[in-house]
Amino acid sequence: MRRIALMLVCVLPWLAADEFLLKDGRRLVGQVIAEEGTQLTLRIGMATLVVERSDIVEWIDSLTPEEEYARRASEIPSGEVEARIELADWCRTQRLRHEEEEQLRQILLEEPDHEQARHRLGYVRDEAGNWAVAEELWRREAAEREDAFRAAVHELELDLELEQSSLSEVVAAISEASGAEVVLGDKAARKLASRRLNYSVRGRSLADVLADLAGSVQLSIVYDFSEERVFVGLPAECNKLRRDLGLPVGMNWTAEALELVLKEHRVAAKFEGVSLLRALEELEERFELPLVLDGELTETAQAATISYNSRNQRLGNVLKGLLRDQGWEVVVMGGTLFITTQEQALRLREEP
Repeated sequence: MRRIALMLVCVLPWLAADEFLLKDGRRLVGQVIAEEGTQLTLRIGMATLVVERSDIVEWIDSLTPEEEYARRASEIPSGEVEARIELADWCRTQRLRHEEEEQLRQILLEEPDHEQARHRLGYVRDEAGNWAVAEELWRREAAEREDAFRAAVHELELDLELEQSSLSEVVAAISEASGAEVVLGDKAARKLASRRLNYSVRGRSLADVLADLAGSVQLSIVYDFSEERVFVGLPAECNKLRRDLGLPVGMNWTAEALELVLKEHRVAAKFEGVSLLRALEELEERFELPLVLDGELTETAQAATISYNSRNQRLGNVLKGLLRDQGWEVVVMGGTLFITTQEQALRLREEP
């Protein structure tokens, strides 16, 4: 019961307030929260009031938030920055994100260094004192830190000789011989568990050794500066880590390219008694897709067991078939394929 009450408190501020003229001359302004038979239940401030329809002389619909925004924005003269800040604040209470950003950007046209507008739009000062988008600055710093860590790793040399060793044993030996932390991804370890390698190097740099190893078993490498380690794994594992670090991934997908792949690329897919999470991981690995699963759905995807078989189906239809029973959908968001609930997918598609 408490959860329902909290949800009402969150939703009601965005309900439009209408005006009601009654037979007895009273004028009421409130939100209609229920309609039952001949009665309306209104919320007026913090109170509720039940009104008979027959007592209402006139019911004047209020403006929608979008209409109210257009009215307010048209009344702000040029140069009235504070009025635009107030309107942007009001837009936030109405969940009009696009309109809020519109007012903040208008402020920057009039005052390019307006601190509040800059910060709310995601800008920060870089080392030179110039404004930069926080995400762009984060990615720039990530690239610089990766370069510095890679350069340090390149200085390390090692000698190594192994026979008929597993990939996990080779990576562990490389880590010990070089003194650097080298980690093998879990998915790569499982996929290549049966592979045996003969490995012998003398006086070679760690970077060269890792490049040769990754090339021989079709793995990728990430210089994880945040943990000061070198991560060796499947392309999908490495792409996920690179995205988390703010680094570009191996394939720079665009939204247009992803839409085309979903519609035109035909695949054969067969899954028997595996978890939905594992099926999605396999598709991600096979086609190097930038699949991102809503974090709240991970446990459900791990617990759901599926059986699915398709021949020469469009990739988009394959994903729909896998997700249908859960009521989930795929949304193209920039350069990623975001898997979420149908309700969340609808909201994301409606956002500008």
